[in-house]
Amino acid sequence: MKVSHNFELQEFVDPIIYRMRGDKSIELLDPKIIQIAEFIREHFGAPVIINNWHNNGQYSESGLRRFDCCTGAKYSQHKYGRAIDVKIKGVTDYEEIRNEIRKNFALFRLVGLTTIERGTPTWLHCDCRLVENDLLNEVPFK
Repeated sequence: MKVSHNFELQEFVDPIIYRMRGDKSIELLDPKIIQIAEFIREHFGAPVIINNWHNNGQYSESGLRRFDCCTGAKYSQHKYGRAIDVKIKGVTDYEEIRNEIRKNFALFRLVGLTTIERGTPTWLHCDCRLVENDLLNEVPFK
């Protein structure tokens, strides 16, 4: 199921959840997370990988995760459909990507981004968790 210009629903959802709910899995996602992925794709002008399990790829837990999943924190934003881990084609320095987001945070905030994580050298964690103010919420990788 296509959910935006560049993304299919399976890219945002764990394969077990998708097998159980199919296209109804979209009900478990915050719509802002799809907007954020699309904006990152457009802003950086390069393909973005979140999950690729549906194409026999290696990523299956970079979007919505089951609550019994052992990856990440117990109350990870991934488990609430509010987080994605993106890999941007051709990018090797994710600190450079974080700096670009910081520099243009007002634009990213308009599509719903509230949080990025530091310390993830091969991907970028983005989420749209609820925050008290409009400042970029940057949390260290756990």
